[in-house]
Amino acid sequence: MNLKEFAATRHHAFRPAKPAATPAWINGYADQVRQEKLTKVIQSHAHSRRWFYVADPGDYKKRWDEVSTATVYNQLVDALGIEHVPGYTAENHRTAIQWWQSWQNRTTGRFYNPLMTDPQNPDDAEEFCNEKYVVGILHTLSSAPLYPFTTISGGDGEAGKVDVEAFYRQTSDLTLRGEGSWAGKMCTELMSLIEQGQDEFIPVLERGISNLLQLQSPDTGLWSTSTDYADYGTTSDALKILGRLHYRLGVENLPHMKALVDTLINHRHAMQSKHDSVLRNTGELLGICLETIDYRQEELHQTMAQHAEAFRNHLGTNYSVYGLGFLGGYLHWTDCQFKNPVVLMSRGAQWTYRVVIASDLSVGLTARASETEKP
Repeated sequence: MNLKEFAATRHHAFRPAKPAATPAWINGYADQVRQEKLTKVIQSHAHSRRWFYVADPGDYKKRWDEVSTATVYNQLVDALGIEHVPGYTAENHRTAIQWWQSWQNRTTGRFYNPLMTDPQNPDDAEEFCNEKYVVGILHTLSSAPLYPFTTISGGDGEAGKVDVEAFYRQTSDLTLRGEGSWAGKMCTELMSLIEQGQDEFIPVLERGISNLLQLQSPDTGLWSTSTDYADYGTTSDALKILGRLHYRLGVENLPHMKALVDTLINHRHAMQSKHDSVLRNTGELLGICLETIDYRQEELHQTMAQHAEAFRNHLGTNYSVYGLGFLGGYLHWTDCQFKNPVVLMSRGAQWTYRVVIASDLSVGLTARASETEKP
């Protein structure tokens, strides 16, 4: 069994046994979204004269051109193949790769939007763009950054060089509120380095994951003390951290999952009441719970179905596309036109090491006994 087959088998084990038809409004919406993205690509290309680029509409505190581009182009490439995306030519493809690679500072490896500052001499070395999207765009273009890259640095170190103290600070932040995304990503980066033979980072990763677990509430399973379950910040760090620990690292024995299940089910109406971002966060947390603890599973599926229905109030958003694909996968909608974004996530199966949490919340990396333990 290869890695993709393993991931799909693992995911499919947590769907209801009986498949169900996708609600008609969802597939109708999928058709609408695909057409809107095709139109957006054509319009953006004509306006900017730059292929594989969509300008950010300016709805955020910072300008996230890389996020707007990824949410439009990446999904079309996945659905159609890059050569069938409007405006594709071999020359446009090469030019797009060169431009996105130009966002990277050659000395530090960090990424900056060249339409806002000079990446080689940024106005503020710590004002990175949303770097994971640039790396993702390059991956979609079948390319990669020109220089070593890690988020585990302050913006002034050598490209690819890990700043261990920066990692410890990020994983010990008591005021996370969204910073858990970076903490979780740093954990995956360290695991990649360990896989490449840099065993000196094993105790570093163990300590970092342990730091994060100490911040989790045993009463709710969240990384927040807020009781406003309709607010994005209440659940965002739980999703950002657990999503990477489970789907990417395959961490075993995640703690406080029973409490998290109770939180998600008992407060589902608040979570479904206002924001598409909260539906996306908690929808994915429901999936993580399904895969990690045998508790209230039928109710978890019921809550997922309610989440999907709640997305009716948020059509036209990027969260709705991701969320409906995710929920449809777990609800066994075999004809859903939105792709399930986690079905092929490795769940840690590709690593040489298993990450195991003990009952006292200590974290250990254990070498797999043999290659037969891998898919």
